[in-house]
Amino acid sequence: MPALDENISPETGSGQPDIKSAGPAVTKDAPESMECPVCERVIPAPAPEFCPHCDAPIETILALFRSADLSLEEARRDIRSGDIESAKKRLGFVRLTSRGHRLKVEIIHAILERLEWNTESAIARLNSIKDNLGESDREMRFLVDNIEQQCLIDQGAMAACCEHYNFALFQARRGHFEEARRSLRRALTEVSHHAESHALLGKVQLAMCEYDDAGYHLKRALAIDPANPTATRFLAQMSRQEFLNVIEFVKSKFNLSPVWAVSMMVLLILLAIAITATITTLLSN
Repeated sequence: MPALDENISPETGSGQPDIKSAGPAVTKDAPESMECPVCERVIPAPAPEFCPHCDAPIETILALFRSADLSLEEARRDIRSGDIESAKKRLGFVRLTSRGHRLKVEIIHAILERLEWNTESAIARLNSIKDNLGESDREMRFLVDNIEQQCLIDQGAMAACCEHYNFALFQARRGHFEEARRSLRRALTEVSHHAESHALLGKVQLAMCEYDDAGYHLKRALAIDPANPTATRFLAQMSRQEFLNVIEFVKSKFNLSPVWAVSMMVLLILLAIAITATITTLLSN
């Protein structure tokens, strides 16, 4: 997954500007100029008490801008912490303010789409943003170009990942598991969160009796894509096999019949559940 901070940090090694700095700053201390969110026309500086075009109160406009700036900052913090849904909710309010704020919101949405690997949608959104940028929006244009470049890099990485994955799938079907494993590791080097590659690698490693590594990759696939059918099926298969192994161990250890071994396992599981419930109740009281 693309790094959360690379397009939203204040300053990176690639010299990317901060989203917060893209466009004219709006402060209460007499900005050079600002756009009225009501009539969307420029209010000259020094700002009068009311918008000269639509009579909207300037103090109300400034308060609205400060709230919008705060919402943008909180959305950026949400993205850094990985809370994408909260970031999206915060951006709804900012759309109601100035053109500059609306463009910043669109840029953040493009970043979110890139983080979710919807690169085609992100590039289309960025192109739309470019159409609305003026000559004074140089910093914002630089930021848009930078995000677009990263989207193109992501597309190339995903294409290479899929090429390695398809070759591994072909090799796995032929039973060439070593070759398949090498190709899948190359795929995950390109895109580390590719669920299909993790799932297939887990399946291949199961066939190679590499149970610990297989479990790791199957769980990674399920964490990335909870509906992944390959990971779901083979994790269930592994759990069932582990249960059968425990029953076999109990049966041989205590010289029990299969029925008594299963019964003992069920009793032990019920006892563990009861103990856990009792401890939880005591701690909650």
